[in-house]
Amino acid sequence: HEVDALPPGKVARIAVDPKRSTSQRIRAVLALRDMPARLALPLLRQLLGDPDEEIRLLAYSITSTWEQRVTADLQKVKQEFEALQARSTARPEALAQAAKRVAELQMEFIYQGLAQGDLRRFALDQAWTYTQFGLRVQPNDPTLLMLQLRLAMARDDLDAAQDALMRLDENASPAVWVPYAAELAWKARHFTA
Repeated sequence: HEVDALPPGKVARIAVDPKRSTSQRIRAVLALRDMPARLALPLLRQLLGDPDEEIRLLAYSITSTWEQRVTADLQKVKQEFEALQARSTARPEALAQAAKRVAELQMEFIYQGLAQGDLRRFALDQAWTYTQFGLRVQPNDPTLLMLQLRLAMARDDLDAAQDALMRLDENASPAVWVPYAAELAWKARHFTA
């Protein structure tokens, strides 16, 4: 199809252009499935109000499929975490890693744009809770500390972000956390830093 060979911006313009034929628009909306969700979702949400019912239903179907996929993954890792937690012989490191996977999938909802408003706040809170659990078990794990830093920044909790940065300074390569340090300095209005 001609639509499949077009750059994403052109595909998006065709998808929302009511002057295009329905078949062209449908092919363009279907091509959005191959784009990263975080880029395609704003356009798909816009198409949920399209006057053409076929376009609306297709946009809803794609959005719903992405959401169901992340939800299924999240339920699976939560069950794995709970099963590990119920075992008295579970290694602390395995528990921490399971908690991290739950937090990362909560963040995936946010990153892809599937969680907005109250749902975004809930996903942030859940990710924070699981990250804190992991850090209680493995307080110096660099990946958990990075997750804590990203979550603290997303929650605008500058004190927690600063704490995570200090701990990362001792446990991780600066290449990993320096961009976040710059962003934190900017948010805290420490422009010289």
